[in-house]
Amino acid sequence: MSQTVPQDEQTFPFALPSSQDGVKLLVKQLADWANASAKQDLCNVIFQLDKSSTGNHIQHVPFPLPEQDSHPRVNFGGGFIASPWDNCRNGCPHFPDRPLRQRPAVFDAAKTTLTLTKGLRVAQMTPSQIYRAQLAAGTSSVEVVAKIYQISRAGDRDELFVLLSEALSKRRNWANHIQGFRCEAYAYEKLKKLQGSHVPYVYGFFKIELPHKEPSVVMVAEYIKGRPLSELHGSTLSREQLVAIGTGIAGFTHSIAMCGILTQDFTRANFMIQPDYMVVGIDFGRIALACKQHRAITLSV
Repeated sequence: MSQTVPQDEQTFPFALPSSQDGVKLLVKQLADWANASAKQDLCNVIFQLDKSSTGNHIQHVPFPLPEQDSHPRVNFGGGFIASPWDNCRNGCPHFPDRPLRQRPAVFDAAKTTLTLTKGLRVAQMTPSQIYRAQLAAGTSSVEVVAKIYQISRAGDRDELFVLLSEALSKRRNWANHIQGFRCEAYAYEKLKKLQGSHVPYVYGFFKIELPHKEPSVVMVAEYIKGRPLSELHGSTLSREQLVAIGTGIAGFTHSIAMCGILTQDFTRANFMIQPDYMVVGIDFGRIALACKQHRAITLSV
């Protein structure tokens, strides 16, 4: 019986330089890639994805930050309180189970073709580019979201130099900005039982090469129909709709905490509100490991 070999290439897509001279060389290479891709349209670009042991699938990624940096700082002053769910266990009755969305059948295929179709968030000065795409296997296909971690776009030359220089002594910048896919891959693995309810189904993370030869990583995930919370306004929603959204966000926060994950990017754009007002969290690039006491979070709609 064949076995999938666990892999965690700590140097992908490139190693953290060990000196300031190395930082300068890497910044120059990143700037060259950024210039090459500045006017590049990736729509209709095709990537081959392979989950076999010899393919480009990335799996079993450990949490990338030192243990002392993995917990949130709890502040009991200024509106912060201990969570009432501190002692909950998996399956606790605080929130009802969410019905599962149907998992795309194509996600079971080992080899697929990913075709980018439309840019959803494509910009300079951000380390990830988001596209709508089609994932196909044989004659079957499904609409998905493709998140490309394009490190050359994380900042201009000066910002990249600062990020890389700080990373020599502080791994947090390296993990959160330069290798942010590691946080997200770790989070989705821990949240596997919530995929299809509170979070999207994820097909996987794959090593790819962009048309201008920049090594990169793409995450392929379920496309969630609906609108981001940032596009909704409380004045246009009924009381019932507001209660449904608020309860959904509370249930999401509770459920991911029970899986050991806290999001550190609690912005309205990171919550998709489905037509039935179910809430789905969609971004885990900035996370912390859950501890016994969590910050109370207030979100205005």
